[in-house]
Amino acid sequence: MINGVCLVAPRDSTMLRELPKLERISPNFVAVIPYAFKKSNESRVIYSRDNPYWWGEGLNGSRETIRQLKQLGYKIMLKPHVWLAGEGWPGDFDPTQRHSGDRVESEWSIWETSYREYILQMVSLAENEGVAILCIGTEYRYAVKRRTAFWAELIKEVRSIYKGKLTYASNWDNYEQVSFWKDLDFIGIDAYFPLSDSKRPEVSELLEAWNPIKKSILEFSDSIGKPILFTEYGYRSIPYNTRGDWKNEEVSALDEEAQSIAYQALYQSWWNEKRFAGGFLWKWHPADSLYKTNGAKGRFSPQGKRVESVIKAQYDHF
Repeated sequence: MINGVCLVAPRDSTMLRELPKLERISPNFVAVIPYAFKKSNESRVIYSRDNPYWWGEGLNGSRETIRQLKQLGYKIMLKPHVWLAGEGWPGDFDPTQRHSGDRVESEWSIWETSYREYILQMVSLAENEGVAILCIGTEYRYAVKRRTAFWAELIKEVRSIYKGKLTYASNWDNYEQVSFWKDLDFIGIDAYFPLSDSKRPEVSELLEAWNPIKKSILEFSDSIGKPILFTEYGYRSIPYNTRGDWKNEEVSALDEEAQSIAYQALYQSWWNEKRFAGGFLWKWHPADSLYKTNGAKGRFSPQGKRVESVIKAQYDHF
């Protein structure tokens, strides 16, 4: 079972000394996330070898983070993300909504060329450092539907270089629209499924809500012939945390018990399922100090919260 955690990139190399604290939740896999960026109203994906934002997102920082994690006994998933400046979510990227005529194809071509260059740098890093799983993209809702030939060719090129396992991180409501699952090793889902509008639902309510979702996902898995991997999962430590995080922008109250309950229900629903490969919780910061203030306590990280014991018990058992 893949008992994973998504690691926020270290701001600087000194933060690597904090990595042993991961043992508090007993993961066996860690996802390293080297962000690239896209400027607002542009299509080009920009990735710098020496990332100007966070040391751990550049090639050298990612490489050193991977090596340190492997020395601590963890297997690695390399999970590239693209951050859209002024927009945020790659799922919204779609030149057809901004341009017309020949300009649309031109913008797609710019994106494809730059994205391919970014991913191939990740491929080289993954192969050279013995990374166990490479994720070839994250939540590109429109690009996976409109540019199927690009993804097919990219996967062939990746396979010619990289010998590990491949996945793609689809958004929870988009996994059925991805055409290339049979060319990968896992059906990757960022599993932020809405489950309940209750302020603090009971585990039993959440288990019932998971049942039809789980049935659909497993039927899809059977049709493709590939196991399911939750490339991301998790819940904020706030009330109403299972109704969909996009609905909770104004929620500032704290509720660690609600977070623990949501985790318990997810584990009970999925971790005994044979067609389920495991998952990566979102997310862990290399410095606990980032979670000392009240303003941070309602975020996704389990650090210093009740749910740490829930995660550890689950990961220790599987």
